[in-house]
Amino acid sequence: MSTAERVIFIVGVVCAAVLVGGQAAAAPTIYIDPPQKYVGIGNPFEISISINDELAGLTGYDLWIDYDETLIELVDVSEGVLPDGSSYNTFLYWTDAGTPSDMVLINGAILGGWVDGPGELLVLSFVSLAEGTSPVTFHDVDLRDIDNNVISVASVGGEVMVVPPIIYIDPYETNVGVGDLFDVLVSINDGLTGLTDYDLWIDYDETLIDLTDVSEGTLPAGSSYETFLDWTDAGTPSEMVLINGAILGGWVDGPGELLVLSFVALAEGTSPITFHNVELRDLENNPIPATAIDGIVVVSEVVPVEQRSWTDIKLMYR
Repeated sequence: MSTAERVIFIVGVVCAAVLVGGQAAAAPTIYIDPPQKYVGIGNPFEISISINDELAGLTGYDLWIDYDETLIELVDVSEGVLPDGSSYNTFLYWTDAGTPSDMVLINGAILGGWVDGPGELLVLSFVSLAEGTSPVTFHDVDLRDIDNNVISVASVGGEVMVVPPIIYIDPYETNVGVGDLFDVLVSINDGLTGLTDYDLWIDYDETLIDLTDVSEGTLPAGSSYETFLDWTDAGTPSEMVLINGAILGGWVDGPGELLVLSFVALAEGTSPITFHNVELRDLENNPIPATAIDGIVVVSEVVPVEQRSWTDIKLMYR
């Protein structure tokens, strides 16, 4: 074999390997979307059952889906955009009556036709009941084409994490040098939803850090509603700021930044930043109970490179 022939042979082998690998990686798949869903306790929410672009010619489907019914309750199953937007009549039936615990049976069909991925096949509507993590898994999957042949498919489950509403200082620890200007955030987690109004009393050590401004974070500032924000540390107890804010006629859902607190560092030391009082309200002026997680600011002459953030501790409060 000549050098040119060897080069051609090697290139051909590499191309074949890439092709086989690509085919293996792109198997027809049905999956839970999103793979992880965070919700607050008592909140309605939806997850989708979707198929990828390798799954084509789908006419009928029988699915057994498991979940933890002590944490989340299924209230409805509806067609997704693929069957609902097709030009064919469709059929959908579901039941959790008489099925094994934590399981729902779903039967569906595209009558006289088929749908191709990618896209949303079904929408599952739930309400969360209690804190914890519920797997959402495919116990059994039976997919058929228009000739009633089985479509071999991989199935990928997901999980729903029901978390308590939390408002917190982010990062948990901020390290700055004397004279530095810096920001800390007041954020809310995935479990805190429907927030319309907030009144916060926040403590800090005014001998170590001085509050220079309070501004809206990305959640209210990026909403489609008008907002209101007022803050004062005049006449409040020492080392405390009072913040009043509202999303007028609407609400915001976590996770995200609610407020930005701007400071200047005055002297070396460690200042706690603590929630003295928290009052959160929904659109109907009902209180939203939430856990408040404090933070600290460390002022020194030398600032450590690594900052500890909320992501380092949030697993403790799931």
